Formats: sequence, C-alpha cells, structure tokens
Amino acid sequence: MTAISTNTPVKGQLNAARPTFFRRIVAFTAQYRTFLETHRELSGLSDRNLADLGLARGELVAKSWVAGEAARDAILKR
Repeated sequence: MTAISTNTPVKGQLNAARPTFFRRIVAFTAQYRTFLETHRELSGLSDRNLADLGLARGELVAKSWVAGEAARDAILKR
C-alpha cells in the first residue's frame, strides 16, 4: 500500500499563493505606521498648502489610508 501525503505543498506554491502569518503582521504594521506618518504630516499643513496639493482637510484620513495600503501591498507582493 502506498501512502500519499496531501499536506506537502508544491515547492514555492504556498508562499506565492498566501503570505505567511508573520508577513501579514509586518504588512499591517507598515500600513498603520505609514497611515499615521502621512496623516501627521498632512495635518500639519495649512489649508492653503493643502489646497495647493488639491486636498481638502476632510480628505486627509482617506488619502493617508491609501498611502498605508500602498505600503502594505508593497510588502505582500515581495
């Protein structure tokens, strides 16, 4: 009788399909830190400077979150 192991992934398949738990934690941490840093920097600008960038003060959280998502995606795509 032959034993077949179904728990062994094809080489490289598991890491390419799904990031490890550790990598997801690192990615989330980078996302949140980037969000905080971006929001802090944009919040320090005057309304005039924000208008020069094409932003309103109400958009800062959304724009900062997009920057954080970009940081997360860069880590997860490695």
